Amino acid sequence: MREQIWRTRLTAARRERARYTPRVRSLCLFVTALTCIACSGSDGASARLPGVAGTDAHTDMDSGAGAGGADGATSSVAGNGGVAGDQDLGGGGALDEPGVAISRYDYRLDLASREAESTLTFDVTRSGSGCVNLKSSLPVRDTLAPLGFELAQRADELALCGSFTAGNAVQLSTKQTVIEAADPKTQVGFSRRPDRANREFSYLLGWLEQCPRFGPCDPAPQRLTHYTFDVSHATADVVLCPGVRTFTEGSTHCELLDTLAPSYSSFAIASDSGWARTPLVTAAGVSVVLYDTPAGSLYGGLDAASFGDFLEWLTQLLGPYPYGDELRVASAPTTFLGMEHPANIVVRDDLTNLFVGYSNVPMHVLLHETVHQWAGNRTTLSSTLDYLWKEAIAEYLAYVFEDERRPFPEAMSARSLWHNTGLGAPYPIRPLTPPPLPLEDWAAGGYDTAPLALFVQLEPWLGRPAVLAAIQLFLRDPVARSMDDLRAALETTSRLELANYFAAWVFGDEPVEWPVVSATVQQTGSEATVTLTQSQSRGRIFPCVIDVELKTANETAVAHVDFGLSPSSTSAAASVVLDEPVVSVSIDPERRVLVFPAPAAAAAPAAPPTRLAPRVPFHP
Repeated sequence: MREQIWRTRLTAARRERARYTPRVRSLCLFVTALTCIACSGSDGASARLPGVAGTDAHTDMDSGAGAGGADGATSSVAGNGGVAGDQDLGGGGALDEPGVAISRYDYRLDLASREAESTLTFDVTRSGSGCVNLKSSLPVRDTLAPLGFELAQRADELALCGSFTAGNAVQLSTKQTVIEAADPKTQVGFSRRPDRANREFSYLLGWLEQCPRFGPCDPAPQRLTHYTFDVSHATADVVLCPGVRTFTEGSTHCELLDTLAPSYSSFAIASDSGWARTPLVTAAGVSVVLYDTPAGSLYGGLDAASFGDFLEWLTQLLGPYPYGDELRVASAPTTFLGMEHPANIVVRDDLTNLFVGYSNVPMHVLLHETVHQWAGNRTTLSSTLDYLWKEAIAEYLAYVFEDERRPFPEAMSARSLWHNTGLGAPYPIRPLTPPPLPLEDWAAGGYDTAPLALFVQLEPWLGRPAVLAAIQLFLRDPVARSMDDLRAALETTSRLELANYFAAWVFGDEPVEWPVVSATVQQTGSEATVTLTQSQSRGRIFPCVIDVELKTANETAVAHVDFGLSPSSTSAAASVVLDEPVVSVSIDPERRVLVFPAPAAAAAPAAPPTRLAPRVPFHP
């Protein structure tokens, strides 16, 4: 079922790619006549990678507590703390520019009625008058704002206007009814589904720029803040929500008040009366517990000791687990393979019976989603267009652990999957302007292309230790990071210039084109020289090191053909010692590079190699 869904997405993506004309949209997500206070602006604080001169991490955090402010302007609104739905949200003259950012969300939900209450706390770092622009797809009511402040709503836009004083926090409270509806492709929204035991699984699921589905919020992915969740529910329901969790009969409370987190993964509440709690392993100061139905198979599909080893390895690399001392893993009837809420991971309930190319699907998915507690949650995205660095890091670190500490087929199966399906990617890993498709479509092949292009392909030049050190540096702080920040981190740990490499493999606006290579072999005595030639239609020469396996009747040798980081020639060669005539040539036999062989010579022009469709993604 999921394969069919994903192939349908890819067909749509290819159709759009054929007539692809990039369009530029405002980076400010709150489209009103006002200048957005909540959006990133000229006064937003930035964090620099340690030891990297001149590299902005594009975070808008101020003193480590939430997003920094930008510009404000006046708004014509009415009512003391009420909702002026028919008021003009634009116009007015410029006033002093306050610095305002959401520092905390307190969210209450009645699971049965879907009645919700949101309280937003704004930190004020610079005094001034103006409006904070928010989003809410739901009509808000029973609003409560400070005296002298006014709130207006038009469609999904909210404006909180007033005079802000530095050091004085501002709170806004609203009530709204969450709609029971979810995107049929992604499950994002609020849904109820039967689990394997035919009991009800309820899921409030956010995603990138999707928090307005549940009430007022700032949907920008780069915002890191604090949260509390209070859920009222039936006595039999087992409810999971992000962060540190406590519960009493009919009520569950969760809080993220230490380590910051983004809205895309934090707005999440899952419930199932059939879940039973089963300890899996305790390692690195973290208790890992499973939530599954009696008919579930997740526990039997996981290697508890190996996962404990992974947690020890991962925390040594990235630092202590960021969200308390418990990691909860729940099995549920989800559309996707897994989702990384802070302190909660929700995975598909048929992982043990699902074939998506990995040698061990349940273990790989759990490793991948666990990495996201650091890569995506603690350190988040500078923009939606930077989405694929977090997926690449999660895939690569899972792969490295498999390569070094798990059975042999697991790492090889990951590389093969990335290579075979990554060739079908319709868009660049990091588009320079927004593609004319939803995220889940344009990023389709990036789950496969990104781990290869960003990390595996760089190992021959940088070495794996330098790549891991760069990831460690990149994820060290709870800030927003961009794809260019990742390049800077890799340059710092390797002392190599990677701008040309990233220009070829990562950034772009044109339809994707990967290297097409052909091989020739010349033998002189016991020396065999293999020459690879790139022949892409647009003439770009890709930096890469490609292994070529040469076989004779009794010998095998591998030549490492290095085009260099800044290649000037379409051809590169390498020699190996072979005493017998070469009888077969295999280009990239271990699937470490996004290349494919040129078609064999024919009387008529050969058709381009068929690209395989990307497989089921991890996330919505």
